[in-house]
Order: sequence, then structure tokens, then C-alpha cells
Amino acid sequence: MGGGRQSGGKGRRHSVFRYVVARGLLIMAIIFALGTAGTASLFNRASEEQELAERHLPALVTASRLFTNTTMLSALSTRLLTVDTRPEMLTLMDRIASRSAAVAAEIDALERLGLAPDKAERARQTHRELTAGNDALAGLTQRIMSVDGPATADRLEDHLLRRERLIHRQELLSSEMTTLVSGLTRETELQVVAFQENAVRAGTMMTIALAGGGVLSVIAVFGIYIGLRRHVLDRLSTMTDALREWRHGRQPTFVADTRGDEISEMAVILQDLIGIVDRRTQELSAQAQTDMLTGMYNRRGFQDRAEGELARAVRYGTPLSVLVGDIDHFKAVNDTYGHGIGDDALRHVAALWRNVLRDMDVSGRLGGEEFAALLPHTALADARLVAERIRVDIADGALVVEGADPLVLTISIGVATLEHGEGLASLLGRGDSALYAAKRAGRNRVLTADAAAESQMC
Repeated sequence: MGGGRQSGGKGRRHSVFRYVVARGLLIMAIIFALGTAGTASLFNRASEEQELAERHLPALVTASRLFTNTTMLSALSTRLLTVDTRPEMLTLMDRIASRSAAVAAEIDALERLGLAPDKAERARQTHRELTAGNDALAGLTQRIMSVDGPATADRLEDHLLRRERLIHRQELLSSEMTTLVSGLTRETELQVVAFQENAVRAGTMMTIALAGGGVLSVIAVFGIYIGLRRHVLDRLSTMTDALREWRHGRQPTFVADTRGDEISEMAVILQDLIGIVDRRTQELSAQAQTDMLTGMYNRRGFQDRAEGELARAVRYGTPLSVLVGDIDHFKAVNDTYGHGIGDDALRHVAALWRNVLRDMDVSGRLGGEEFAALLPHTALADARLVAERIRVDIADGALVVEGADPLVLTISIGVATLEHGEGLASLLGRGDSALYAAKRAGRNRVLTADAAAESQMC
């Protein structure tokens, strides 16, 4: 983690926001396209059904009626051959006229419903010829019924011959009319079927479009979920795990992220912030355990380190000794030279104190002018020698004071060695007792806890 890394918005090449918006717009485009296709299909089907209802179905019904009336007209024309009386003839002609009028009306209706003008005219022409033939046949039949006697045999034969020709012609016209109307009916029926098939196809297309839209929407939503999971959620989860590790005092692990979007920037900033906080925490921790004047451990820092050394000494059964020292007559230094020189004296003594100790030894300023040192792997005799060297160096190393004579300082030191089952407080207490015994004995001397105890007994 480096605090110098920078990640600004201007250098960002990608954006999670743009990614999500693009996916959302893609879904909207798919749904819109499929919805448009389905709507167009629906309108097409509605239009075809409306046209079918308004035009083709009425045309089919009219064509069917035309076919029926045409067939009936042909049948009635044939019955002209079998009439025997004039009243029967008149009744039949009335029925023929009624059917003929119906046929003419239905041809006109078909033309209004879209029948081609040439086909309509052909049907009218055939109908007119058939009607004229029926009229001629009816008139000829009446004349035949009025012929009477042998004198008119030749005339009757002529009428019969003419009727036979008319009948043949009517049969041809009826056949032609029936074929024409049948074709019109079939054509109209095929148009209706085609429109129905188109309507079914439109409905099928609409169903397919809607189903496809649903499927594609589900796929698109799933794709967005996968994309968000990969590009957003998993990466945020990784940062959350790193923060959780950091919260529990473990060094967080960040996976390299080079995508260059907002989350990448967030990860870089987060790493930098963690580094800054860690460094600041270490600085504050060091400040909380360090005496700012001398650079030694303060009482809290000394006790924390000393507890660890004491636990190791107990675990491995190694000797551990403590030195507790106090500058002699330090109040007089402050009163004579002022607190500025007093601070210089404390720094001077601290430097000489530490100069004698090893790197593994723990030294601290317990408060005021009192110092302490913890010596791992050091028995009482060796610890006393170390304390004596400190005392001599301090006594021989006068502090240079500007505008005054060098300031000679002395120190009294008590020495104690860890006993079985003893704690840190007791060890320091015995060293402190030895220190005050040295003070009482005249200062500027080293006294062990054992010697102090013996002197008190005496």
C-alpha cells in the first residue's frame, strides 16, 4: 500500500455507472423492439380481421347467396318445359323474375364489396341473356299451349324446334352462369381463408414476439445480474473482506484491480487510507508509549515491554534483572538553572543511561527524574556491574551549561533480580526500595535489593 498513489476522475477510462446504464438501455431497447413488433402484429391482425368482417365475409355470404339463387334460377328455367296451364306459367314466371332480381342485386352487392368490374359485367351480361332466354322460352311455351287442331301441326312443330334450340341455349347459359358464380364464390372463399391464415400468422408472430421478448428480457436481466455481480458486487465484497481483516488487526489483502472505473479508484483510495491510518496509528501508539523529552519508553511503554520480557524469562527460566535510578538533588538543578537546563540534564542522563545498555535491554523514564532498565538474561551480579557503569559515566560526564560552570550530576540506582513466582510490580517495587536505600546511604551509589534488605535488618 502506498500513500503516494493518486487516482483522479479525469484519468478514469471506465465507469460502472455507464456499464449499468448501458445494460439497462439494452434491455429497454429489446423490450421496446419486441413490444413494437408485437403491437404491429396486433394492429395488423386487427386490421385484417376488420377488413375480413367488413368486406370479405359479407362478400362470401353474398357470393354464396348468388350461387344459390343462380342455381334456383336455372332449376326454375328448366321447369318451364313441364308447365301445362297458363296460371302455372304465370306463377313460375313470377318466381323466375324474383330470383332474377335477387341475382342482379347480389351481383351489384359483390361489385360494391370489391368484385372486379369486368367480372361483374360478365355476370350481368350472362344474367341478362339468361333472363331474355327465359322470357322467350315462356312466350314460346304459351304459344305452344295455344296451338290447336291439325291445321296448325306445322306451326307447332316449328315452335317445338325453336323451343328445343332455346332450351339448349338456356342450358349453356345456366351452365356458364353457374360456373361463373361458382368461380366467384370459390375466389371469395379463398380470399377469406387467406385473410384468416394471415390473421393466424399475425397472432403467431405476436405470440412469438411476446414470448421472445420475455425470454430475451430474462436473459438480459440475468446478464445484468452476472455483470453487476462480477463488476460491482464481487469487487465490493473483496473490499469488505479486506476491511473486515483490517478491523480484526490483520493486514488486509487487496487484489490488483486495473479496470480503471469508480470501484478501482475506490480500492486505490481505500488502500491509501488504510496505509495512512496504519502509519498514523503506529505513530500515535509510539507517542503513547514514548517519553517525548528523552525518547525513552514512558511508564506505560516500559511496563508493556517489561511484561513481555518477564513472561519470556518465566517461560524459559532465564534470569531477569531491573535497574531503578533517580538523579540526585534534581530539584536543586531546576531551582538553580531553570527548567530548560533541567530538561537538558534529563536528556543528558538518558543518553548516558542508554549508552551503557544493550539493544535487547528495555529502558524507560518512569516519571520526573526517575529511570528504569530491564535486563533480560542478566543475573544480579552482572546487573550491579551495569548499574555501576551507568553511575560512573553520569558522574564523570558533566553537562556543559552556557555561561556557567559544567554541571556535574550523580544518580542513585537500585538493583533487583526476578525471584520465583514474582510479578513485575513486585520486581519494580524491590528495585525502588533498593534505590531509596541508596539515597539514604548518601546518594551517588548502587545498591542491590538484597543489600538494602540486610541494611534494614541491621
